[in-house]
Amino acid sequence: MTWQQLTHAGLSSYLAGNYLQAQRILTEAHEVAKEFGCKDERYVLSLLNLALVLSAQNQLDQAEELYLRALAMNEDVSHGKRVALVKGLNSLGLHYKKIGNYPLAESIFQTAIKSSDGLVLDSYPLGAVGLNNLASLYFAQAKSASPLKEKQTKEAMIDKARECLERSLATTKEIFEDDHPNSAKVIDNLAVVYAEQGEYKAALELHEKGMHMHQAMHGLLNPASAKYLTNLAQTHRKMGNLEKAIELLKRAEVILSRIFGERSLEFAEILFVQASVIAETGELIRAAHLQRRGLDIIEICLGYWHPSTILQREKLNHISEDMQSSPTFCS
Repeated sequence: MTWQQLTHAGLSSYLAGNYLQAQRILTEAHEVAKEFGCKDERYVLSLLNLALVLSAQNQLDQAEELYLRALAMNEDVSHGKRVALVKGLNSLGLHYKKIGNYPLAESIFQTAIKSSDGLVLDSYPLGAVGLNNLASLYFAQAKSASPLKEKQTKEAMIDKARECLERSLATTKEIFEDDHPNSAKVIDNLAVVYAEQGEYKAALELHEKGMHMHQAMHGLLNPASAKYLTNLAQTHRKMGNLEKAIELLKRAEVILSRIFGERSLEFAEILFVQASVIAETGELIRAAHLQRRGLDIIEICLGYWHPSTILQREKLNHISEDMQSSPTFCS
C-alpha cells in the first residue's frame, strides 16, 4: 500500500475508535515515509498522526516526544509546510491541555491561530480548527476551577469559549455560504456553552443540527456520535428532563459497547455518566450498580490506585451513603 492509502486507513481506524489497529497501520505509514526523507512533509505528518493515536491511548510521554520531533523538523515555515506546522501546533496544544498545562496550551493554540491565516485543509479553514481548540481549553478551565474561584472568573472563561466558537463558525462562512460539514463539532460545542449559560432552546437546536451534520457524513457507529448524544443528554439533564437524558445515554452506551466492548475505559465512562443522572432520579440502587460496573472496569484498566479509580470509588461511596441515609417507612 502507498503512504496515502496507509494514512487514510490508519486515520479511518482512529476515527472508528480502533486505536491499536490505527497505531499499527500508521506505524507502517511512518516506515514508508522514511523513504521520502525526514524533511518531507509526509514524514512530519506521519509523526503527528502517530502522536495523535498514542495520545488517545494515554501514552502521553511517547506522544509528546513525537509532537516535538515533528515541530523541530518543520521549523522551515515555507508555504508548503505551514499546513503541517499548524496541524502540529494544534495537536501539541491538545496534548498539553490533556495533561493539564493550560497556560502552555493556550499559548500554542494562539500561535496556531495566528499561523493559520489563509490555510485550508480538506476545504476547511485551519483557523477555525484552532479557535475550536482554544474554546475547548477555556471551557475546560471553567469546569475544572475550584469552588473557591470567583463565579465571575468562571463566567468569563465561558464567555471566551463562546466568542472563539462563534469566530470559528464565522471563519468558515467567509468561505462557504452555509456551515461546512466539518463544523458539526464546533456547532455542538457552542450548544454546550449555550446550555451552560442557560440558553436551553438555542442549545437544543444546535445539538440536533450538529449531530445530524455529523451523522450525514460519518454515520452513527463512531465515538463522536456517542459524544454528541452524551452532550445532548447533559443539556436535557440541566433542564430537568432526566428520563430523556437517560434514554440518550443508553443510546450512546450501545454505540460505545459495539465499538470498544464492555471492558473498555470508554464504556466505563458512559456508565459513570448514567449513574450520576440516575442518582438524581432517586434510583440509588440502580445508580450504585452502574457505578460499580464502571469501577470494576477501570480498576482493571488503570489500576486500583489510579487517580481516576480513586475518584470513581469515592463517588460510589457517596451513592452508598445516600442509600443508607434515605428515609424508610416503619414496619
